[in-house]
Amino acid sequence: MQSSPDPALQMYDLACELHLKFNQGGNPADLDQAIEWAQRAAEVAGEAHPEWPMCLANLGNLLRIRFDLLGGLTDLQDALRLGTEAVRLARPSDPMRPLYLDFLSTALLSHFERTGDGSGLDRAVDLAREAVHIVPTDHQWAAGFWSSLGLVLRSRHRHRGHRPDLDEAVLAGRKAVKLPAEARTASTACQNLSLALLDRFAITGDSADLDDAIAYAEAAVGLAGPDLLTSQAHLASALEPRYRARSDRRDLDRSIDLLRTVVTAYPAGQAARAVHLSNLAVALSNRYRSTNELADLDEMIDLLQQAVDLTADDDPGRAASLNNLIQAYGSRFDARPTPADLHMMITLSQEVLASTPPGHPQRAARLQTIGNMQQRRYVMTRDVDALDQAVRVHAEALKVCPDPHPDRAGHLSDLGTVLTLQGEANREAAMLALAVALHDDAVRLTTPDDLYRAGRLHNLGNALSTHHKLTADRRSAERAVDAYSGAAATVTGPPWLRTDAAIYWGEQAAHIGDWVQAAAGYRAAVLLLPLLTWRGLGQGTRELQLERRPGLAGDAASSSIAADLLDDAVPLLEGGRGVLWTQLLDTRSDTTKLRSVRPDIAARLDQIRAELG
Repeated sequence: MQSSPDPALQMYDLACELHLKFNQGGNPADLDQAIEWAQRAAEVAGEAHPEWPMCLANLGNLLRIRFDLLGGLTDLQDALRLGTEAVRLARPSDPMRPLYLDFLSTALLSHFERTGDGSGLDRAVDLAREAVHIVPTDHQWAAGFWSSLGLVLRSRHRHRGHRPDLDEAVLAGRKAVKLPAEARTASTACQNLSLALLDRFAITGDSADLDDAIAYAEAAVGLAGPDLLTSQAHLASALEPRYRARSDRRDLDRSIDLLRTVVTAYPAGQAARAVHLSNLAVALSNRYRSTNELADLDEMIDLLQQAVDLTADDDPGRAASLNNLIQAYGSRFDARPTPADLHMMITLSQEVLASTPPGHPQRAARLQTIGNMQQRRYVMTRDVDALDQAVRVHAEALKVCPDPHPDRAGHLSDLGTVLTLQGEANREAAMLALAVALHDDAVRLTTPDDLYRAGRLHNLGNALSTHHKLTADRRSAERAVDAYSGAAATVTGPPWLRTDAAIYWGEQAAHIGDWVQAAAGYRAAVLLLPLLTWRGLGQGTRELQLERRPGLAGDAASSSIAADLLDDAVPLLEGGRGVLWTQLLDTRSDTTKLRSVRPDIAARLDQIRAELG
């Protein structure tokens, strides 16, 4: 950058050089110095200086960048004030005006993300539109401006749900990635387009959008340079929905590896680190759901607590972190019920609900978490008030998600589950019939390859089985057998759930004297044991999985004898009882100690073992 004899512009140039140094090295001290020199430039220039708007806009943009890094609300407020003044003062012919428009649009977007107040989104979109219309497509700023337009349109869609905004965001993003740009801008454009495509995939389920989103996320990593951590974090987040859609464990393991890299490298104490901690915890939650590895549960809670501690009390993201923390405590409660974890869930849920009023876009999801917590409270304490509250909040969550909302199936299943408990407690057949109807709808709305299909079939089986116990309706028992067998056969379901479904299949069939079906259910459960206790799990977790299912081998053998399948009895008895002995004969060792020292290598070894079976 050429030096200027004008003192204000010399200071401005120095601020720009320090900003560039910060972009290349990521040292917050460089950003602080850039802000100091930008402030001096504005003070020396004064209102009469022809470059006064430029000095204001530059200072405002630097303050906004520091806000994004550290979360100081004063920086953001000053950025908005300075940016607004710069745009007001800039002449229409000022060649820098498009840049001022972009700076202010970005600051307004940051304000929305920080406060949840969407009142400035329309202006942010208008400013971004004006910027792209001023500069020609071959201008060096054009790619960045089109990408910014796509980003604010995506945010307005997320706030208001107006689908044309999202489609326009995708179009703007696609234009941005085709325009010439330096590597950093091109990386950001690829990442922003990927975000919009992921949002659209969540609505439509179009696999082309999902594949494109991941391809652009990969491209962003390749172009990233100094922004590598941000791009890696986004790629990890993009892989997660593909794992949920296709159940490819490699996507999940890669996501976890990327997020570990980001969390390890990200400076401690920075507010932005909280997002990456939460994302890593969510990825571990997905792995726990598949493996029931208890070490993942404890790590999830530790990561989410760190994320909450880094998040300001008035930050709208705090409620999301608390909601995730409640879910993690809930999973640990399911595995190891303790009053302490239950009390923690109740305490946290009060803050979450208070910060999520009616009309909030996340209200249904947070009601779901609280309803599940109240359900656990009832199971532990048999407090009828807890069950009544669970029914009430799940019913409200379902009402917020009318058909064809993508989350409706989950809310139907949740409400059906608590109504099953209430119908059982009150011995009300009509309530149990309603629970069955809700579960039927949930299964109907769930695709065959959905990760949650096995669980929803399992819940349907529970409702039908409970209805049979109360009414002695054989048809309910037969349908329960069908539901449990369907859950056990759903390959996208977690092994522990499929195994339990197979056991219930056998139990329910035996209860009505259908020994052929009983033998088939218990046989399926025994055959699932190697998957349930695969070698990638710690030794203690494998032993616990078998301890929770005592007598399975004996039940499998006796049901085979009752079904006159004598040749199956002894192999099932030996196979069920010898799972861990067979593994002990293998020279490969437990990865628990390795994971504590080199989690990256342990994860890779687990992946290879899984692929080898």
